Amino acid sequence: MARIDPALAGEICRLPVSRRLELDEALLESLDRADPEVERQGLRVAEERLAAYRADATDALPLAEVLKR
Repeated sequence: MARIDPALAGEICRLPVSRRLELDEALLESLDRADPEVERQGLRVAEERLAAYRADATDALPLAEVLKR
């Protein structure tokens, strides 16, 4: 894992809290962007699972039964 430059870290820490929060939000937002291929694969898997559930081709149990265990 890459380490942050200490000079950059110091500069960031000297920013006013409001600016650090803006930077934090921008960084978190950049992490939320999913790879389109991963999104497509996830959607495909979800659709396959839903189709199997609707076709009663799964071993899914009712929630009440799961909670009893």
